Amino acid sequence: MGSPTSSPARAASTASHSCGNAETSIPERNNATRHANQGLCTLARELPNFTLAGYWWQNFYPDAIAQIIGERLDMVPLPSQCGFFSDAYTIEWTYAKAMIVRKSFAKALAERVQRGQYSVEDALSIASSVLRDTPERLLRMAPRPGTE
Repeated sequence: MGSPTSSPARAASTASHSCGNAETSIPERNNATRHANQGLCTLARELPNFTLAGYWWQNFYPDAIAQIIGERLDMVPLPSQCGFFSDAYTIEWTYAKAMIVRKSFAKALAERVQRGQYSVEDALSIASSVLRDTPERLLRMAPRPGTE
C-alpha cells in the first residue's frame, strides 16, 4: 500500500503549489485571496474610518495585485482606498514594490476603460484620488507650493 503522499490527488496538489508543509493549488489560493479581499472591502465600505492600503506578502504578484485593485475599485469608495503602503526593509525594495503596484493599478484601470466602465478621464481622476488625494488626507500631507 502506498503512502498518503503518493496518491494521484496529492501529487497533483503538490505539483500545483507547494510551500513547506502547506500545500494548496493556485486556484485555491486565488479563492482564499479573493475571499479575504472581499471581506476587507466590506469593512471599508461599512466603516468610514477604515482604509485599505497594501497587499499581503503572499499576494504580492502583479496579477494578484491587479485583481485585488480591480475588486477594490468595484466595491470600495475612493476615499477608503490608499494606493500604496510598504513595510519594505530597504529603499530599493520600496521603490520596486511601488513600481509593481503602479503598473498593476494601471492594468486594472486600463481593463475598465477597455470594457467601457470608465472613460480615460475617469481613470486618471481615480488614479489621482487613490494614489495622491487619499494618502495626503490620511497622512495630513500637503504638496509644497509650486510642485503641483
